[in-house]
Amino acid sequence: MIDTPKIEPLIICPDCKTEMRLFGMEQESAIRDVFSFECVSCGRIEGRGVLVSVPFEPENSNKDH
Repeated sequence: MIDTPKIEPLIICPDCKTEMRLFGMEQESAIRDVFSFECVSCGRIEGRGVLVSVPFEPENSNKDH
């Protein structure tokens, strides 16, 4: 028998303690997105900002010259 890993929920509703579902994503900026979650039990909406890209700074910058 194959032992499958337990999958933890992303977000639990603070009101009714039910697992929330992801229902939308939108770009907030070049490096951040907003993920929207909805509780299937009570209808509460939660938004979470997520860093999706790290700002790039070139290694060979001419700061010392």
